[in-house]
Amino acid sequence: MQRFSFSLKRASVRDALLSALRGPGAFRGFKAVLRRFRLQEAWFEYRSQALRRIAIEWCQEHGIPYQEG
Repeated sequence: MQRFSFSLKRASVRDALLSALRGPGAFRGFKAVLRRFRLQEAWFEYRSQALRRIAIEWCQEHGIPYQEG
């Protein structure tokens, strides 16, 4: 979530997301800020690509061919 926040160009949006990540209820706050700025779709795409990269790296490290689903 932090990497996604840092990837955004608008400082006000980036700062709002990073602020939401501090303290208790960070995930809920992050989701609320995503909704406020209508970034849910961008977040889900970013998360999906990040998880894909993690899966590919894991497969490579363990000698397993990666296949798209």
